Amino acid sequence: MQLQNQQQVNINPDDLHDILCKKCGSKNFKQVYQMKKLSALLSPSGQEQIVTLPVFICNDCKEELSELKPE
Repeated sequence: MQLQNQQQVNINPDDLHDILCKKCGSKNFKQVYQMKKLSALLSPSGQEQIVTLPVFICNDCKEELSELKPE
């Protein structure tokens, strides 16, 4: 099955702007996870649950990438 109206776009990585760590200027990040507890009162199952949230941190200074944080 082929999708209709699908366009291929060739993007040169050299044309993209680097995202830099605001604390140390590094452009290398890694993904880690924050873990939160969801109260049984808010949980769809009625039981306490653990929720994992992906977060990117600077590989050099461990500062969280603020560009991806919801405001």
